[in-house]
Amino acid sequence: MDGPLFATASRNGGLGQSAARTWRQLESHGAAGATVEELCASVGYQPSTILKHLKGLARFGMVEEREGRWRPTGKSQWEAASEHGLTEPA
Repeated sequence: MDGPLFATASRNGGLGQSAARTWRQLESHGAAGATVEELCASVGYQPSTILKHLKGLARFGMVEEREGRWRPTGKSQWEAASEHGLTEPA
């Protein structure tokens, strides 16, 4: 289920629905994380789009990059949204 972080369009401070797809795939990789190329193969977006999503997720503290692999930090989308003042759109 997507919370306010993904339900809110990027123009309004959130990440939008397309970033949710990237997030779900990265989360499915668990602690091992994934490379941009691996996410491209599983999500179907171009590398520039995946990288834009990952940088947005990092800005919210939900992912981090180490040694070329992106990993979830354990912060939930609801926690990240709350910290940034995002609420469910009306």
